[in-house]
Amino acid sequence: MTIVPITLAAAAVTAAALMPMTSAMALPGEPSESEIVLADQQPIHRPTLDQIKADAEQRGVPLKQAIDDYVARAAPKLTKADEPDGRVDIPEVTIDDLTAAEIHDLNLIANDDGKNLAETIDAQGWQSRFSDIADKFEADYPDLFSGAVKAEDGSWAWFGFKGEIPAAAAEAAKALPVKTTISGDLGYNQAEIAAESERVHQQVSDHPAVAAVTASPDARSGVIDVSAQLKPGVKHDSTLEKELNGLPALRGEGVSAKVVIAGDVRTRPMDGYIRGGGHLNGYCTTGFNLERAVSGPALYRTSTAQHCLGPGTESYRNHGNDSGGTEVDNVWYHRGKYGDFAINTAGSYTVTRTFYFTHTQKRYATSENTPRVGIRVCHYGLTSNEKCDTIKAVELTVKFTDGVTVGKQVQTGRLIAAGGDSGGPFYYGGKAYGTLSGGGPGGTVFTTIRILRDRTDYKVFTK
Repeated sequence: MTIVPITLAAAAVTAAALMPMTSAMALPGEPSESEIVLADQQPIHRPTLDQIKADAEQRGVPLKQAIDDYVARAAPKLTKADEPDGRVDIPEVTIDDLTAAEIHDLNLIANDDGKNLAETIDAQGWQSRFSDIADKFEADYPDLFSGAVKAEDGSWAWFGFKGEIPAAAAEAAKALPVKTTISGDLGYNQAEIAAESERVHQQVSDHPAVAAVTASPDARSGVIDVSAQLKPGVKHDSTLEKELNGLPALRGEGVSAKVVIAGDVRTRPMDGYIRGGGHLNGYCTTGFNLERAVSGPALYRTSTAQHCLGPGTESYRNHGNDSGGTEVDNVWYHRGKYGDFAINTAGSYTVTRTFYFTHTQKRYATSENTPRVGIRVCHYGLTSNEKCDTIKAVELTVKFTDGVTVGKQVQTGRLIAAGGDSGGPFYYGGKAYGTLSGGGPGGTVFTTIRILRDRTDYKVFTK
């Protein structure tokens, strides 16, 4: 492969970037052939935040309090154009490159990680840039883009391409403040390795000894990771594991599969519970509100998980001080190859661009983004309220213990949801990532919101 030369200002291509690598997977700090490694990246300059930090230190208050005070002072200056659907609980105030909503989520992440807010902003505050760059690569190079991964601790980023690395991609990646590796000549694009993962899932799922299966591709290594749960009474031994590993008939260049037999995974749908905006049927959570994405008269809808639907008309109810409710009707649903998703009418209510992120608080949805391995996302649900975790797998195909196979899933590293949360929104700041499908000890599973663009005429209704 010929790597297109680029001129770097704030970053440098390391001399090791063209060294051959013996393994198929490029680990951080081990650049391989057909790679560009952007090192010495410059930190993001945040002068307003620096002033707020100095104010917090001078007043002897926590940084979060100083930020909240700044946001409160700035909020009265917002206009109707800033908040077209009315005031929300986290005003649409921006501090340098971060929105107040993002900082709220970063504070949750800091608490989960046992770190202070300032160091969490430094480590994780570039996530929105990463997501936007990855989505642009996917849109600009659909036949070349293999995937993107962010380190859970925020120390590095990775992008991959099937063939030659586009010069513009290397230039765009300089905007990230961490060591960034761009791998080329992987042999597969994002759609191809996802399709391979679906085929492998089906092959293992069809085995008579298997009760439930998850399969997800690792874009960096090209390995499809498969976890199989055996039926009751089936003996787990090395012969069966070898047999299952002999099943995948792979077609793609650079792709392999690894099947492991799990213990008691018990992956299951979250019953009929859904929420993310409001109550649905008293046992579920609604997801993001939607608008029609094609030309024609404007149409607005609400969303949830398909497995939350009742026998006919659904009942929606608001939270907190937002009293009232309405009856909504289902207009589209799917639970299968393309996820677990349903679209309902808005009943007699007016659809807004806001969603609940706690039982009493709202914020605006500002964009749709594709989930990537390693990024932090937060979730809201009727039972669990707000929780955050790291994405550990994308393009996951899951066979639930009720026998239904669901594709286009994303999995977090921990179980952060419970019965009643189904259909609720996954987000970061104002970025919409998906809606809850189910979960088990292996983590929470959600449907990527971008599937709407491919399978329906709707998109997230954003500000």
